[in-house]
Amino acid sequence: MINSQALFAVHMVADTQSLFREWLKQEGLKFDLEFDINLLIAHKNTDTSLTATLKYKNAKKQLVTWKAEVKTGGRYRLKVCDFPPLRIKLPKEELLARGYTGHNKFKIVTHCSDSGSGTQSVLAKEYVLYQIYQLLSEYGLHSKMVKITYRDAVSGKKFTRMGILLEDDDEMAERIKGAICNECYGTSPAQIEPKNQLTQALFQYMIGNTDWSVEMSRNLEIITLQGNGAKVLVPYDFDFAGFVNAPYAVPDANYGLKNMRERKFLGQPADKNTVEQVVALYIEKKKAVLRQIERCPNISSVEKTDLLQYVESFYAQLESGGLMGVIAGPNAN
Repeated sequence: MINSQALFAVHMVADTQSLFREWLKQEGLKFDLEFDINLLIAHKNTDTSLTATLKYKNAKKQLVTWKAEVKTGGRYRLKVCDFPPLRIKLPKEELLARGYTGHNKFKIVTHCSDSGSGTQSVLAKEYVLYQIYQLLSEYGLHSKMVKITYRDAVSGKKFTRMGILLEDDDEMAERIKGAICNECYGTSPAQIEPKNQLTQALFQYMIGNTDWSVEMSRNLEIITLQGNGAKVLVPYDFDFAGFVNAPYAVPDANYGLKNMRERKFLGQPADKNTVEQVVALYIEKKKAVLRQIERCPNISSVEKTDLLQYVESFYAQLESGGLMGVIAGPNAN
């Protein structure tokens, strides 16, 4: 017989919800984030965390306030951005007390800079890539475009920009029934589940991105799945993709690339069955991929036309069999 304490525990687990999932479902989510902006930027190259206050109105139009910690994130963007990416940490105890899961760390891909043109479209183009990868793989980070008002805690000055909110890494791993592999530096592509390995590598080729590496765990989370112990890849950070064409991005001379729109396949060739499955997947999802680009806000019609043509050029290669020589192994025929 189940005692009352066990019933209460089951009820509590059932009632627990993810704060990020709540944010994800809310239309028109707006954040108000207050902290000492100048102090954070002055310490952007350190691991310094500052106290912050996060406010927003939930789906019921109720004002919600969280005490938080904020620090800078990223690597290359940390060097080139006037306003670097942020990492937000909420108090786990408070999350649990309010009935949420303990997943409390979130990343914000910021606007980077107000200098130059197209900063918002660069952000929008990176955001749509997270959405496109969701169409192609269950092993992807969930994301949300959020309007954020940054408020300086000292001067009271504020400004509002769009940002990409990314889910907690541990929550992502839990969602796909796995765990982050923290000791996977040096992992070979041959150790990755074959379909996932090729799906991810072909996606990076489609968007013109060479800023990733399985062996170096660069811009990839390696997840060990429960049950069979298979390893899968979850990509992130697409600002160096030709699709995004960020103003600070440069082609990788190590691969002999001359411009940002050139492509280079960095994956491992796969067996016939895997190639057939992945190619069929990409062709099946073609209309949905193109539709995702067409519907993305904050991208001009001229840019959308250019992006659609860029992705169409990938599909022309794929559908004609022109990529078989690079994605298929010697035993794939």
